[in-house]
Amino acid sequence: IGTGDWSSDVCSSDLVNLLDNRTSLKVNIFLKQFRQSHTEIIQILRDGRSSEIGAEKLRGLFKLLPLPEEVSMCHKAMAGL
Repeated sequence: IGTGDWSSDVCSSDLVNLLDNRTSLKVNIFLKQFRQSHTEIIQILRDGRSSEIGAEKLRGLFKLLPLPEEVSMCHKAMAGL
C-alpha cells in the first residue's frame, strides 16, 4: 500500500516522469481549484456530473488532456515493460 510519498514508494531508478515540469505544475494548479480529492473529481467526471465542476473548469481540464501522440507514446512505453 502506498504512502503517497513517491520517494518512499518507488526506487528512484524506477521513477518515470510522464509529465514535463510545466505540465505537472498546470495539473497541480488545476486540481487545487477543487475542494474534493482527486478520486472524487474522477468519479464526478465518470458520472457525467459536469454541473458540479462548471464549464470554465472543464475547458481548463480539456487544455490539460494529452495529445494523441503523447497517449500513443505512453502505450508503447507500457507495452515494453
